[in-house]
Amino acid sequence: MRINQVWNEIETTSGQSNGLVFRRYSGSIIPDIFCSVRLPEKTKGFGLKIEVAKAPKTAAFANLRDLKIENVPDPFDANKVLFLVQLVNQQHTEVFSVLCEDLISRVAEIESEDEVLRILIQRLDKWKSLFESASGQGLTPDQQRGLFGELYFLRSWIENEGDANISLLSWQGPAGNIRDFQIGEWALEVKTTHGNNHQKVQISSERQLDASNLNYVFLYHLSLEEQLFSGETLNEIVDQVESLLLERDESLSDYKMRLLQVGYFDLHRPLYDKKGYKIRACDVYHVKDQFPRIEEADLRRGVGDVKYSIVIADCVSYQVTQNELFQTINQKNGRN
Repeated sequence: MRINQVWNEIETTSGQSNGLVFRRYSGSIIPDIFCSVRLPEKTKGFGLKIEVAKAPKTAAFANLRDLKIENVPDPFDANKVLFLVQLVNQQHTEVFSVLCEDLISRVAEIESEDEVLRILIQRLDKWKSLFESASGQGLTPDQQRGLFGELYFLRSWIENEGDANISLLSWQGPAGNIRDFQIGEWALEVKTTHGNNHQKVQISSERQLDASNLNYVFLYHLSLEEQLFSGETLNEIVDQVESLLLERDESLSDYKMRLLQVGYFDLHRPLYDKKGYKIRACDVYHVKDQFPRIEEADLRRGVGDVKYSIVIADCVSYQVTQNELFQTINQKNGRN
Protein backbone atom coordinates (compact mmCIF):
# COMPACT_ATOMS: atom_id res chain seq x y z
CA MET A 1 0.00 0.00 0.00
CA ARG A 2 1.18 3.47 -0.82
CA ILE A 3 1.10 4.79 2.75
CA ASN A 4 3.68 2.17 3.80
CA GLN A 5 5.91 3.32 0.95
CA VAL A 6 5.67 6.95 2.08
CA TRP A 7 6.46 6.04 5.69
CA ASN A 8 9.46 3.98 4.54
CA GLU A 9 10.71 6.82 2.32
CA ILE A 10 10.51 9.26 5.24
CA GLU A 11 12.50 6.90 7.47
CA THR A 12 15.19 6.14 4.88
CA THR A 13 15.71 9.71 3.66
CA SER A 14 15.59 11.56 6.99
CA GLY A 15 19.11 10.59 8.04
CA GLN A 16 19.81 11.57 11.65
CA SER A 17 16.74 13.80 11.92
CA ASN A 18 14.85 13.97 15.18
CA GLY A 19 11.29 15.09 15.80
CA LEU A 20 8.31 15.00 13.47
CA VAL A 21 8.95 14.59 9.74
CA PHE A 22 5.98 14.71 7.40
CA ARG A 23 5.34 14.48 3.67
CA ARG A 24 2.24 14.85 1.51
CA TYR A 25 0.58 11.51 0.80
CA SER A 26 -0.01 12.10 -2.92
CA GLY A 27 -0.59 14.91 -5.38
CA SER A 28 -3.34 12.85 -7.01
CA ILE A 29 -5.84 13.37 -4.19
CA ILE A 30 -7.66 16.61 -3.38
CA PRO A 31 -7.43 16.83 0.44
CA ASP A 32 -4.22 18.07 2.06
CA ILE A 33 -3.33 14.73 3.68
CA PHE A 34 0.19 14.11 5.02
CA CYS A 35 2.05 11.05 6.28
CA SER A 36 4.35 11.49 9.26
CA VAL A 37 7.08 9.68 11.18
CA ARG A 38 8.30 10.84 14.57
CA LEU A 39 12.02 10.12 14.87
CA PRO A 40 13.96 8.43 16.32
CA GLU A 41 10.97 6.48 17.75
CA LYS A 42 9.65 5.74 14.22
CA THR A 43 6.10 6.50 15.33
CA LYS A 44 3.91 6.45 12.23
CA GLY A 45 1.03 8.82 11.66
CA PHE A 46 -1.02 10.72 9.15
CA GLY A 47 -2.90 13.96 9.27
CA LEU A 48 -4.97 16.60 7.57
CA LYS A 49 -3.91 20.23 7.14
CA ILE A 50 -6.74 22.47 8.30
CA GLU A 51 -7.32 26.03 9.41
CA VAL A 52 -6.38 26.74 13.03
CA ALA A 53 -9.93 27.83 13.84
CA LYS A 54 -11.33 24.46 12.68
CA ALA A 55 -8.92 22.26 14.64
CA PRO A 56 -10.82 19.95 17.04
CA LYS A 57 -9.91 19.89 20.74
CA THR A 58 -7.63 16.87 21.15
CA ALA A 59 -8.88 16.16 24.69
CA ALA A 60 -12.01 14.68 23.08
CA PHE A 61 -9.89 11.76 21.81
CA ALA A 62 -8.17 10.83 25.08
CA ASN A 63 -10.02 7.48 25.15
CA LEU A 64 -8.20 6.21 22.05
CA ARG A 65 -5.64 4.03 23.82
CA ASP A 66 -3.66 2.97 20.73
CA LEU A 67 -3.73 6.37 19.03
CA LYS A 68 -2.38 9.78 19.91
CA ILE A 69 -4.15 12.83 18.48
CA GLU A 70 -2.53 16.26 18.39
CA ASN A 71 -2.60 19.54 16.50
CA VAL A 72 0.83 20.37 15.11
CA PRO A 73 1.51 23.94 13.90
CA ASP A 74 2.29 24.22 10.19
CA PRO A 75 5.83 25.67 9.94
CA PHE A 76 4.97 27.22 6.55
CA ASP A 77 1.56 28.73 7.30
CA ALA A 78 0.64 30.27 10.65
CA ASN A 79 -3.06 29.92 9.82
CA LYS A 80 -2.85 26.14 9.47
CA VAL A 81 -2.28 23.13 11.72
CA LEU A 82 -1.79 19.46 11.00
CA PHE A 83 -4.54 17.46 12.74
CA LEU A 84 -2.34 14.45 13.37
CA VAL A 85 -3.29 10.85 14.16
CA GLN A 86 -0.32 8.78 15.40
CA LEU A 87 -0.09 5.08 16.18
CA VAL A 88 1.15 4.50 19.73
CA ASN A 89 1.03 0.69 19.73
CA GLN A 90 3.41 -0.42 16.98
CA GLN A 91 1.98 -3.96 17.15
CA HIS A 92 -0.96 -2.62 15.15
CA THR A 93 1.03 -1.07 12.28
CA GLU A 94 -0.58 -3.32 9.66
CA VAL A 95 -4.08 -2.53 10.93
CA PHE A 96 -3.28 1.19 11.05
CA SER A 97 -2.00 1.27 7.47
CA VAL A 98 -5.15 -0.48 6.20
CA LEU A 99 -7.41 1.93 8.10
CA CYS A 100 -5.50 4.96 6.80
CA GLU A 101 -5.63 3.73 3.20
CA ASP A 102 -9.34 3.02 3.49
CA LEU A 103 -10.03 6.51 4.81
CA ILE A 104 -7.88 8.17 2.15
CA SER A 105 -9.59 6.25 -0.67
CA ARG A 106 -12.98 7.44 0.57
CA VAL A 107 -12.08 11.14 0.84
CA ALA A 108 -9.71 11.38 -2.15
CA GLU A 109 -12.20 13.35 -4.30
CA ILE A 110 -13.75 15.50 -1.55
CA GLU A 111 -12.96 19.22 -1.79
CA SER A 112 -14.56 20.33 1.47
CA GLU A 113 -12.02 20.45 4.28
CA ASP A 114 -14.87 20.33 6.81
CA GLU A 115 -16.31 17.16 5.25
CA VAL A 116 -12.96 15.35 5.21
CA LEU A 117 -12.40 16.25 8.87
CA ARG A 118 -15.93 15.11 9.77
CA ILE A 119 -15.39 11.70 8.14
CA LEU A 120 -12.01 11.28 9.86
CA ILE A 121 -13.40 12.07 13.32
CA GLN A 122 -16.42 9.85 12.69
CA ARG A 123 -14.13 6.90 12.00
CA LEU A 124 -11.81 7.26 14.99
CA ASP A 125 -14.22 5.52 17.40
CA LYS A 126 -14.67 2.65 14.92
CA TRP A 127 -10.89 2.34 14.69
CA LYS A 128 -10.76 1.96 18.46
CA SER A 129 -12.99 -1.13 18.33
CA LEU A 130 -10.87 -2.67 15.55
CA PHE A 131 -7.67 -2.21 17.55
CA GLU A 132 -9.36 -3.85 20.54
CA SER A 133 -10.39 -6.79 18.34
CA ALA A 134 -6.82 -7.13 17.09
CA SER A 135 -5.69 -7.52 20.71
CA GLY A 136 -8.01 -10.49 21.18
CA GLN A 137 -7.50 -14.22 20.69
CA GLY A 138 -8.39 -14.55 17.02
CA LEU A 139 -11.42 -16.02 15.26
CA THR A 140 -13.40 -18.89 16.77
CA PRO A 141 -13.50 -22.19 14.81
CA ASP A 142 -17.01 -21.35 13.53
CA GLN A 143 -15.86 -17.90 12.43
CA GLN A 144 -12.83 -19.41 10.67
CA ARG A 145 -15.03 -21.81 8.72
CA GLY A 146 -17.48 -19.06 7.89
CA LEU A 147 -14.74 -16.78 6.56
CA PHE A 148 -13.18 -19.63 4.59
CA GLY A 149 -16.55 -20.30 2.93
CA GLU A 150 -17.13 -16.67 1.99
CA LEU A 151 -13.61 -16.36 0.56
CA TYR A 152 -14.02 -19.63 -1.34
CA PHE A 153 -17.09 -18.22 -3.08
CA LEU A 154 -15.42 -14.83 -3.63
CA ARG A 155 -12.37 -16.43 -5.22
CA SER A 156 -14.50 -18.68 -7.44
CA TRP A 157 -16.55 -15.70 -8.60
CA ILE A 158 -13.53 -13.56 -9.49
CA GLU A 159 -11.96 -16.52 -11.30
CA ASN A 160 -15.19 -16.93 -13.28
CA GLU A 161 -14.90 -13.47 -14.87
CA GLY A 162 -16.48 -11.62 -12.00
CA ASP A 163 -15.64 -7.93 -11.65
CA ALA A 164 -13.38 -7.69 -8.58
CA ASN A 165 -14.72 -4.30 -7.49
CA ILE A 166 -18.34 -5.44 -7.71
CA SER A 167 -17.49 -8.73 -6.01
CA LEU A 168 -15.98 -6.94 -3.03
CA LEU A 169 -18.74 -4.33 -2.92
CA SER A 170 -21.32 -7.12 -2.73
CA TRP A 171 -19.50 -8.87 0.16
CA GLN A 172 -21.72 -7.87 3.08
CA GLY A 173 -20.69 -10.51 5.63
CA PRO A 174 -17.94 -8.43 7.28
CA ALA A 175 -20.41 -5.61 7.97
CA GLY A 176 -22.73 -8.03 9.79
CA ASN A 177 -25.57 -7.63 7.28
CA ILE A 178 -28.36 -10.19 6.85
CA ARG A 179 -26.83 -11.99 3.86
CA ASP A 180 -23.19 -12.66 3.01
CA PHE A 181 -23.37 -11.24 -0.53
CA GLN A 182 -25.93 -8.82 -1.92
CA ILE A 183 -25.96 -6.20 -4.62
CA GLY A 184 -28.68 -4.99 -6.96
CA GLU A 185 -31.44 -7.55 -7.45
CA TRP A 186 -29.69 -10.67 -6.17
CA ALA A 187 -28.28 -12.04 -2.92
CA LEU A 188 -26.33 -15.11 -1.85
CA GLU A 189 -25.84 -16.79 1.50
CA VAL A 190 -22.80 -19.01 2.12
CA LYS A 191 -23.14 -21.91 4.55
CA THR A 192 -20.39 -24.29 5.61
CA THR A 193 -20.90 -27.63 7.35
CA HIS A 194 -18.32 -30.01 8.80
CA GLY A 195 -17.87 -33.13 10.90
CA ASN A 196 -21.10 -35.03 11.58
CA ASN A 197 -23.27 -32.10 10.55
CA HIS A 198 -22.90 -32.19 6.75
CA GLN A 199 -26.60 -32.66 6.00
CA LYS A 200 -28.08 -29.60 7.73
CA VAL A 201 -27.39 -25.88 7.40
CA GLN A 202 -28.34 -23.36 10.06
CA ILE A 203 -30.33 -20.26 9.06
CA SER A 204 -29.92 -17.37 11.48
CA SER A 205 -33.05 -15.30 10.77
CA GLU A 206 -36.38 -15.25 8.96
CA ARG A 207 -34.97 -12.72 6.49
CA GLN A 208 -31.79 -14.55 5.49
CA LEU A 209 -33.48 -16.57 2.70
CA ASP A 210 -36.41 -14.20 2.20
CA ALA A 211 -36.63 -13.28 -1.49
CA SER A 212 -38.92 -10.28 -0.96
CA ASN A 213 -37.66 -7.29 -2.98
CA LEU A 214 -35.07 -9.51 -4.71
CA ASN A 215 -35.24 -11.34 -8.03
CA TYR A 216 -32.67 -13.98 -7.11
CA VAL A 217 -31.53 -15.55 -3.85
CA PHE A 218 -28.95 -18.34 -3.82
CA LEU A 219 -27.74 -20.70 -1.10
CA TYR A 220 -24.07 -21.69 -1.53
CA HIS A 221 -23.24 -24.77 0.54
CA LEU A 222 -19.73 -26.00 1.27
CA SER A 223 -19.24 -29.32 3.02
CA LEU A 224 -15.79 -29.21 4.64
CA GLU A 225 -13.43 -31.77 6.07
CA GLU A 226 -11.02 -30.31 8.62
CA GLN A 227 -7.53 -31.80 8.76
CA LEU A 228 -4.31 -30.85 10.50
CA PHE A 229 -1.43 -30.05 8.12
CA SER A 230 -3.52 -30.97 5.08
CA GLY A 231 -5.96 -29.19 2.78
CA GLU A 232 -6.13 -25.42 2.27
CA THR A 233 -5.70 -23.21 5.32
CA LEU A 234 -7.54 -20.00 6.03
CA ASN A 235 -4.28 -18.07 5.58
CA GLU A 236 -3.74 -19.66 2.17
CA ILE A 237 -7.14 -18.72 0.81
CA VAL A 238 -6.77 -15.18 2.20
CA ASP A 239 -3.48 -14.89 0.29
CA GLN A 240 -4.96 -16.47 -2.85
CA VAL A 241 -7.72 -13.86 -3.05
CA GLU A 242 -5.16 -11.13 -2.39
CA SER A 243 -3.05 -12.39 -5.29
CA LEU A 244 -6.06 -12.01 -7.59
CA LEU A 245 -6.37 -8.36 -6.52
CA LEU A 246 -2.72 -7.30 -6.65
CA GLU A 247 -3.21 -5.47 -9.92
CA ARG A 248 -6.20 -3.59 -8.49
CA ASP A 249 -4.88 -1.39 -5.68
CA GLU A 250 -8.26 0.04 -4.77
CA SER A 251 -9.82 -3.41 -4.60
CA LEU A 252 -6.92 -4.71 -2.51
CA SER A 253 -7.35 -1.91 0.03
CA ASP A 254 -11.08 -2.62 0.23
CA TYR A 255 -10.38 -6.33 0.67
CA LYS A 256 -7.95 -5.77 3.54
CA MET A 257 -10.44 -3.48 5.24
CA ARG A 258 -13.17 -6.12 5.06
CA LEU A 259 -10.84 -8.73 6.54
CA LEU A 260 -10.27 -6.43 9.52
CA GLN A 261 -14.02 -5.95 9.92
CA VAL A 262 -14.59 -9.69 10.06
CA GLY A 263 -11.82 -10.06 12.66
CA TYR A 264 -8.95 -11.45 10.57
CA PHE A 265 -5.66 -9.77 11.57
CA ASP A 266 -2.15 -10.56 10.38
CA LEU A 267 -0.81 -10.93 13.91
CA HIS A 268 -3.22 -13.89 14.40
CA ARG A 269 -2.02 -15.76 11.31
CA PRO A 270 0.02 -18.33 13.32
CA LEU A 271 -3.28 -19.45 14.89
CA TYR A 272 -4.58 -20.54 11.48
CA ASP A 273 -1.50 -22.24 10.04
CA LYS A 274 -2.10 -25.84 11.11
CA LYS A 275 -5.74 -26.50 10.27
CA GLY A 276 -6.66 -27.07 6.64
CA TYR A 277 -9.96 -27.63 4.84
CA LYS A 278 -10.79 -30.09 2.10
CA ILE A 279 -13.97 -29.67 0.08
CA ARG A 280 -16.26 -32.69 0.30
CA ALA A 281 -18.97 -31.01 -1.77
CA CYS A 282 -19.85 -27.57 -3.13
CA ASP A 283 -23.50 -27.17 -4.10
CA VAL A 284 -25.59 -24.18 -5.16
CA TYR A 285 -29.35 -23.83 -4.71
CA HIS A 286 -31.74 -21.30 -6.23
CA VAL A 287 -34.02 -20.23 -3.38
CA LYS A 288 -37.46 -19.82 -4.93
CA ASP A 289 -41.04 -21.14 -4.97
CA GLN A 290 -41.43 -23.89 -2.35
CA PHE A 291 -37.78 -24.02 -1.28
CA PRO A 292 -37.78 -25.12 2.39
CA ARG A 293 -37.43 -21.91 4.38
CA ILE A 294 -39.19 -19.47 6.68
CA GLU A 295 -39.90 -15.99 5.36
CA GLU A 296 -40.87 -12.89 7.30
CA ALA A 297 -44.40 -13.01 5.86
CA ASP A 298 -44.88 -16.51 7.32
CA LEU A 299 -44.60 -15.31 10.91
CA ARG A 300 -47.42 -14.41 13.21
CA ARG A 301 -47.53 -10.92 14.60
CA GLY A 302 -44.99 -10.43 17.36
CA VAL A 303 -42.72 -13.34 16.34
CA GLY A 304 -39.14 -12.56 15.34
CA ASP A 305 -35.48 -13.56 15.67
CA VAL A 306 -36.24 -16.95 14.16
CA LYS A 307 -33.46 -19.52 13.80
CA TYR A 308 -33.96 -22.84 12.02
CA SER A 309 -32.17 -25.56 10.06
CA ILE A 310 -32.60 -26.88 6.51
CA VAL A 311 -32.06 -30.49 5.49
CA ILE A 312 -29.88 -30.28 2.37
CA ALA A 313 -31.26 -33.52 0.91
CA ASP A 314 -34.67 -31.83 0.57
CA CYS A 315 -33.24 -29.03 -1.60
CA VAL A 316 -31.96 -31.14 -4.52
CA SER A 317 -34.72 -30.07 -6.93
CA TYR A 318 -33.55 -26.45 -6.58
CA GLN A 319 -29.89 -27.18 -7.31
CA VAL A 320 -28.10 -25.22 -10.06
CA THR A 321 -24.56 -25.48 -11.36
CA GLN A 322 -21.84 -23.02 -10.43
CA ASN A 323 -21.65 -22.01 -14.10
CA GLU A 324 -25.34 -21.12 -14.03
CA LEU A 325 -24.84 -19.16 -10.83
CA PHE A 326 -21.92 -17.12 -12.15
CA GLN A 327 -23.60 -16.56 -15.51
CA THR A 328 -26.66 -15.16 -13.73
CA ILE A 329 -24.88 -12.82 -11.33
CA ASN A 330 -22.38 -11.61 -13.93
CA GLN A 331 -25.24 -10.76 -16.30
CA LYS A 332 -27.08 -8.92 -13.55
CA ASN A 333 -23.93 -6.92 -12.90
CA GLY A 334 -23.50 -5.96 -16.55
CA ARG A 335 -20.99 -8.71 -17.46
CA ASN A 336 -21.48 -11.21 -20.28
